[in-house]
Amino acid sequence: ADILNYKARLEQYHPGLYRYNSQSATDRFFDSLISLVSAPMNLEQVYGLYTLSSGLVKDGHTILLPPSAAIERYNATGSFLPFQPGISGDTMYVRQAWSQEAPFQEGTLITSINGVPAAALIGQLRSRQVRDGLQTAYADWILDHYFKEYYGFVFGHPSSYTIAYEM
Repeated sequence: ADILNYKARLEQYHPGLYRYNSQSATDRFFDSLISLVSAPMNLEQVYGLYTLSSGLVKDGHTILLPPSAAIERYNATGSFLPFQPGISGDTMYVRQAWSQEAPFQEGTLITSINGVPAAALIGQLRSRQVRDGLQTAYADWILDHYFKEYYGFVFGHPSSYTIAYEM
């Protein structure tokens, strides 16, 4: 019911909803989202599901963020990556290292986080970012500057991270 409500609101208020996809393709997309729900979901799961619509709508003005109370809670209590990632294509590297204890330094290539290859993480987060039409430059810019926030929105804030890297 929530997904159908979200779709109805997009249909009612979004002036260019069918600019890049037909109504039937949009209907199929939302049907596929509904089919993915088999049990109650937490906020990260719901957010991860809803933000897949960014790749469908392709409008840089249609940004989806978690509720402000959730963002405040994440910022106050969540654990974040011990570095600021930089993104270049499907490659992730350490832009700034924030921990004296981390064995890597600025420029280190990150190959995976918590067992998920960096390219797969980037791809999953890129597919959920706002964009301008078929261009992904804005989505890539967002990830290059706010990767750790969007990682937390979609994958949560684990108490520890397993980071594989190459020097």
